[in-house]
Amino acid sequence: LPSLQQIFQSLSVLRGNIVSIEKIYDSLITNQHSRKKINKDVLINSAEGKYESDLYLKNIQYYYNGSKQININIKSLRANFGDIIFIKGESGSGKSTFADFICGIRSSQNGYYSFQGINVNTISRDQFWKDVMYLPQQPMVIAGSIIDNVIFGSGDIIGNFNLKKVKQALNAVKLDNFIDVNGEISDISIKQDGDNLSGGQKQRLILARVYYSKPKLIVLDEATSGLDKKMEQSVLNNLIELCKHTSIIFIIAHNERIVDMCNRAFQLKEGLVKELKLKNNIFKEIVSDK
Repeated sequence: LPSLQQIFQSLSVLRGNIVSIEKIYDSLITNQHSRKKINKDVLINSAEGKYESDLYLKNIQYYYNGSKQININIKSLRANFGDIIFIKGESGSGKSTFADFICGIRSSQNGYYSFQGINVNTISRDQFWKDVMYLPQQPMVIAGSIIDNVIFGSGDIIGNFNLKKVKQALNAVKLDNFIDVNGEISDISIKQDGDNLSGGQKQRLILARVYYSKPKLIVLDEATSGLDKKMEQSVLNNLIELCKHTSIIFIIAHNERIVDMCNRAFQLKEGLVKELKLKNNIFKEIVSDK
């Protein structure tokens, strides 16, 4: 009976997320067709495989559901490992669509998007997603153990994972209360959607996945909104220190105090993505589109 209840709960979660599942499915099918039409020379520059930017988007225009109105317009965006990029914009400005595009959930029929010198549209999404981690405001907590949730998405499984890394991840997100004095991780059973955890605990548990997996491209979409100022600053500082030479981090947030931790910032306004200029330690002047 408990097993059947878990199955029914999982089916309910799938039904509740059917819209998102359909979007991802449509994106995968679209990209399968588009890859057949794209030149197989996937490297940006010469046969030596050199490239100027670890992430590069140029002349990207995205039209939502066949609309004639541009939902996302990126004229040029370059980023390199070590960049911590703040994304700001009012509600409805296209921040979540921007996140979907960066993560490869949505794709554009025009323009160019490369990561580590490879045209993203010429490789399978599962290959690209091995280097990507997207953390939304509403964290996806799975029913199971603490360890199950930390290693989720890494490719590791129970019986074949790095226990030391799990403990380091829990410490980094200030969930060390799940580690007892003997160094053992709590055997607490987490309910589906983390119903027996607080909002802040759920967000930190999901952030622990970043520390464990160390992906090369990280997108945090209001992923620390449930944390107080001190906790948020501590957790993000640990994350930035961990990934400062190996990852690109996009932080989408309404809370502009986070911008102090970033070296770059972009603003979305009516779908247009513009870089902000740092002046007197404040991002405010808009850089020319040229």
